[in-house]
Amino acid sequence: MTKRLLLTISALFLGFASSILYAEKNDNLIEQFETAEIYFEQNSTDGDAEIVIKAKAGDEGMSKFMVVAPDGRVVVDFKAPDQSTMGIRQFLFESPEPKKIKAIKKAYPEGIYKFSGTTTDGKEYKSEAVLSHVLLPMVKLHHPVDEAEDISTTGLHIKWASVEGAEAYLIEVESDDSDAKVEAHLLDSETSFYVPEKFLNSDTEYKIVIGAVSSMGNLNFAETTFTTAKE
Repeated sequence: MTKRLLLTISALFLGFASSILYAEKNDNLIEQFETAEIYFEQNSTDGDAEIVIKAKAGDEGMSKFMVVAPDGRVVVDFKAPDQSTMGIRQFLFESPEPKKIKAIKKAYPEGIYKFSGTTTDGKEYKSEAVLSHVLLPMVKLHHPVDEAEDISTTGLHIKWASVEGAEAYLIEVESDDSDAKVEAHLLDSETSFYVPEKFLNSDTEYKIVIGAVSSMGNLNFAETTFTTAKE
């Protein structure tokens, strides 16, 4: 083997080793998002469905943020218009809610979504999140029943049947006549929730939202109403 050939091989090896070290160094500089979520949400009462995307890098503002779908399409592409804005620290995107669920599933196919972003000080973030279209069954309320009337204002126990496979339950109680709202995220073992007496007003219609959250973060919820008794 000639001296020139040995030198060429050595140069190639050193170049290859340098490339590996450079790549490893760059990978070490890229951090994971604190929050990177994409999930499917359906209102079984109205038949609406949407895709929700959440992202948070940390305490720094992001000047660039992108989400790429499994088929290579860019579904989110954010750029701060100017560094003086300090970027955005946290993102929440909600898709439209078409009546045809097939349309939203086609627009956002199942699979791995790639999150990437850059902070205003140049720090890079990358993460992946998996989207599934699988939903748990709708939660069945035992109490109150749909459009129940004359519910006591001395407190209300909401009761429901457990849903197999649920990781958690979401409960919301609110009224159009008040800005007050009760919201709770409960463990999968819970099948009841107490709304305190001080929250309920007499002769008022309230809406209950109750949903089951799957292991993939997907939410299938239903809505019902009840009316409290007159004084």
